[in-house]
Amino acid sequence: MNTFEDREKIKQLRESNNLTYKDLANDLDVNDLAIFNLENDELLGRITTKQLRQVGEAMGYKLEYGFVKMTDIEIEAKARAKHTQYLSSGIKHNKL
Repeated sequence: MNTFEDREKIKQLRESNNLTYKDLANDLDVNDLAIFNLENDELLGRITTKQLRQVGEAMGYKLEYGFVKMTDIEIEAKARAKHTQYLSSGIKHNKL
């Protein structure tokens, strides 16, 4: 499951490297407001892999992109959530 903490990688890396907005902005040749906006975009799921790669490289990291197989529990939880959402949508379904 995605949490906000899962989507705060840039902020976590920046802070763990003791970098301020201004420090990282200087490395990327942008202003510090751009870094603030970038971290917010990541939090909201509006960041591209290109941006992630560029920010990571500025801090000495490389981006590795991949998929991880969901566990049976995660699959079941997702199916139940989808079913609950369907039922709460008010759509009536006919029984045969």
